[in-house]
Amino acid sequence: MTMSVIGLSIDCADPVTLAGFWSEVLGRPVNPGADAESAAIDAADQASGPRLAFHRVPEPKTVKNRLHLDLRTDEFEAESKRLIDLGATPIRDIERANARWTTFADPEGNEFDLVAARGAARAAAQAVPRAQATQAGEYRPSPSERVRDQVSRYEATGGAEGGELGGLPVIILTTTGARSGAVRKTPIMRVESGGVYAAIASYAGNPNNPQWYYNLVARPEALVQDGEEVRRVRARELSGAEKQRWWDAADAINPAYARYRAGAGRDIPVLALEPAD
Repeated sequence: MTMSVIGLSIDCADPVTLAGFWSEVLGRPVNPGADAESAAIDAADQASGPRLAFHRVPEPKTVKNRLHLDLRTDEFEAESKRLIDLGATPIRDIERANARWTTFADPEGNEFDLVAARGAARAAAQAVPRAQATQAGEYRPSPSERVRDQVSRYEATGGAEGGELGGLPVIILTTTGARSGAVRKTPIMRVESGGVYAAIASYAGNPNNPQWYYNLVARPEALVQDGEEVRRVRARELSGAEKQRWWDAADAINPAYARYRAGAGRDIPVLALEPAD
């Protein structure tokens, strides 16, 4: 069974007015047929974000919404001013070493974040020539929408967004396709010691190895992005006592690995990603 998110529905008092606000924010038109009961804004393409639907409800908003939109921009100051001019209200501004964002409220009080694309974008831009030199081929995003979105958010914010999976930290592993030669990017669990990373090919206990494992076996040179830092690495498959030491480290981070080993029906590979520079 496969499932994907096709849109986000927002309860509101005035669908037409709120849809008009978000239409101006996103530069996407309100769908024909909007009325006092509902309005919608379709996604222009995959990169533009989900379809937004606005539905009138009698109850007013009384608490912080549990789900909110994140908007990313490389023109943070200009876009912040534009949002305020359109009727958004700034609530709080947060700045960290590798990320900055402002939480706004739309005209009906629904919170959303404007995230500055910086730091990691510069680091990624600097790393592109090195990636192309060692991993020839065109970047081919994952067919999984979840993976594509997480990679995109991680790279844009230096791991401030998309930096976890199931509450556990991840890094972005960039490999070259064993057969296609295309550049592939995958979030994997962060297991690190002394500047060396372990790539655990558990695939959540799936009976098959993940494709990135075969990529690394065929083409060991890879890239790892850990937060804002991008590093060149070379993969080496482990065995024996060395492999067990990394399993011990991985189990301490994610106890589910023991269940994956028991249920996979295969010897799960572990590879050391060692500095290549």
